[in-house]
Amino acid sequence: MSDIDPRCEEPLRRFGTCRAWNCGCAWGGLAAAAPIALADAFRPGFVPWNEAEGWLAAGLVIAAAALVGGAVGTLARWGLPGVPFALPPRWVWLALALTPVAGRPFAPDLAPGALETPWRVIVLGLDGATWDVIDRLREGGELPNFDRLAREGAVGILRSEEPTLSPRVWTTIATGVDPEVHGAQDFYSQQASIRVPRIWDVVESAGGRIGLWGWLLTWPPGEPNGFLVPGWLAKSPDTWPPVLDFYSRLKGGGYAQRGLGALAEAAFDGYRNGLRLTTLAKSVAVALWTKLRNPTDRESTPLTQMLQAELSTDAFVHWVEKTDPDFAALVLYGTDGLAHQYWRDFEPDLFDLSEGPEEGRYREVIPDAYRQADRVLGRLMDLAHDDAVLIVLSDHGTGPRSDRYRRFAIRSEELLAILGGEEELSAFSVGGYLHLRAEGEGDGAGAGTPAFVDELRTVSVNGEALFRVEESDPPFYTVTVRSDPDLSASARISGRLVPLSDILVTSDFSGDHTSAGIVGLWGRPVESGAVISGAGIRDIAPTVLSLLDCPVSRAMSGRLLAEALTPEARGNIRVEVVDHHDMRVRAETMPEPARDEELERRLRALGYIQ
Repeated sequence: MSDIDPRCEEPLRRFGTCRAWNCGCAWGGLAAAAPIALADAFRPGFVPWNEAEGWLAAGLVIAAAALVGGAVGTLARWGLPGVPFALPPRWVWLALALTPVAGRPFAPDLAPGALETPWRVIVLGLDGATWDVIDRLREGGELPNFDRLAREGAVGILRSEEPTLSPRVWTTIATGVDPEVHGAQDFYSQQASIRVPRIWDVVESAGGRIGLWGWLLTWPPGEPNGFLVPGWLAKSPDTWPPVLDFYSRLKGGGYAQRGLGALAEAAFDGYRNGLRLTTLAKSVAVALWTKLRNPTDRESTPLTQMLQAELSTDAFVHWVEKTDPDFAALVLYGTDGLAHQYWRDFEPDLFDLSEGPEEGRYREVIPDAYRQADRVLGRLMDLAHDDAVLIVLSDHGTGPRSDRYRRFAIRSEELLAILGGEEELSAFSVGGYLHLRAEGEGDGAGAGTPAFVDELRTVSVNGEALFRVEESDPPFYTVTVRSDPDLSASARISGRLVPLSDILVTSDFSGDHTSAGIVGLWGRPVESGAVISGAGIRDIAPTVLSLLDCPVSRAMSGRLLAEALTPEARGNIRVEVVDHHDMRVRAETMPEPARDEELERRLRALGYIQ
């Protein structure tokens, strides 16, 4: 017979249940917090404690575990009432509160640099970034790190050149010489097309260590002294070291298609390569959303582009901390790709939206890409410390398409087939521009003008010329549609009528390239508040090499951006000029056929081939 007054039994039972729930929550939270703290101890930065979203992600994980623990504790209380809870809840909560900082002293030591130079150089490349958008958002106080760049560093416009094709321009930036000298012309060029050393080749030759993430035409990666993840034109997921191939597999959705075991593998690979808790959580959320919702490309592109940037940034920062390279570069492409597709949402008043996008739904896509770029810039500023110069740049700018209303893309393959030029030219479309170049050896630059290029100028609709054809050296042609024709009409080509719908398609691109890119330098040797004037894409290579005390080739037509540096730094830089740099050609960079079906599939998916 129980000695407890029946009137007290129910309150005591409720008290016991609450205690069981409390203990279960505490133990569940501790079970989640301890591994997070341990992971952050061995890989500092796994949880971004200096950001609100870091606390939120950790809090959500711990809260979820606490709820599960509370439920288990309650079930244990009712199912096994004699099971004691030996550790008082207050001590469990105290341990829970201390775990986030428990392991910080165990951070690994970093390797020293390899070059005897007072500064390292870190480059942040933002494809297509423009001051027009940056300054607009800065005025609203939305880009604090770009504000810091302008206030503490030196900024200006970086002039690009036509045609503003990413592989061509990024290679000009890396080599400091003209395209006809370096050999990379367009999206069909390969690393084997490049005939002169790039910045990282010179640094390696001088005994330095490098780190590259996302620079175009760096596939295959070989075995550089450092780490290298090729840009999106890579034909395989190969990286150096091989452990970094997790990025291509994760980005391509390979894990999500193989079940829970593959997702666990992704989490482990991501963790050991620097992914933060917030990035892993976003990766899982985007994968689940994509699988359950099956969104359109227009719905999913902003999320996937920005997730790719976070994956890249996390791993890049981790590997720079791990290897301490003398020259490191991270190139992100969201500011270009999203500008092409969502500019009409960003500035709807500039466009005829009778067939336009959902009102306001995607208006923040472009600003969000720049807000993310600002966060990346802040992380690289923290990474630079006092011994590195951070250079922020873009290969060109972006803006609303020039006609501001409607733009046709040219079906490149169909037009070449009608004109019979498949064997003579390589062709691809970027928005409303059709780019052609003559096929030839190596870089594809042939001699002379193919006969049917002139024939393009004679194509007409109702007696009016349909195309404008511009030629540049080496043999390179840019074709655009002159007017706003009716797709139901026909064009006269080579004496016969061809439906316009066979060779033209309405383009979804609402953003165009401009020649005004961005450049900014930040770091101890940089003059605060300086203005960089007259800078061009050929000036980056000699500036980087001079900062690293590496020789500059006479073939480089650019200059050291001396106005960005303090008088003391300018006095300490000794620019060594050599006739040429030695070019090391690895066996894995030997040329392959110019045409590649997988490459063309990717270009078609991105809208570069219509």
